[in-house]
Amino acid sequence: MNVPSKVKCFAWRICKRILLTKATLCHRHLISDLVCEACGLAAETTGHLLWDCNKAKEIWNGVSLNLEGLGNGCDDFTDILWKFIENETSSPMNLELFITIYWGIWLNRNEVRNGEPVKSGREIVRRALYLVDEFSAANLSTQNKTNTKEFKWSAPSRNKLKINVDGAIFKNAREAGVGVIIKD
Repeated sequence: MNVPSKVKCFAWRICKRILLTKATLCHRHLISDLVCEACGLAAETTGHLLWDCNKAKEIWNGVSLNLEGLGNGCDDFTDILWKFIENETSSPMNLELFITIYWGIWLNRNEVRNGEPVKSGREIVRRALYLVDEFSAANLSTQNKTNTKEFKWSAPSRNKLKINVDGAIFKNAREAGVGVIIKD
């Protein structure tokens, strides 16, 4: 999946059911109010926040992805994700956008909780599209710049020495190491 690490980590947290929604925090006895701040109508579970909430529905209704048959009261992101992947029209780019929009909803939720203004559904989708496009372009330009010529080690010519050196620094242990190989 060609998305930034922060989006991959977010998807992993959802799949492992460790995303810190209000319902999760309430279950851990860290907070007592589990009502969704976006709509005030239901508990803020992963499924509600990212799929069933009116704010999430506004976002998903404005996306040009085939979302037919997804969700339907399902609280499990992995079920929704698998249904999306099994969808005949889904492509890697669509999957990247789908997951990045989920991340965008979560990001906006956190921004609002930290005093920033609520973003419109259109702005969240636009930001997700930009992030996917920017990340793909950055990785494409990196891939194009790599040298595809393969180098193989060769023995030195007669009466010559070849010295290969490598080193490593272990910052936390405040140690360093060096390795040297000399071949005639």
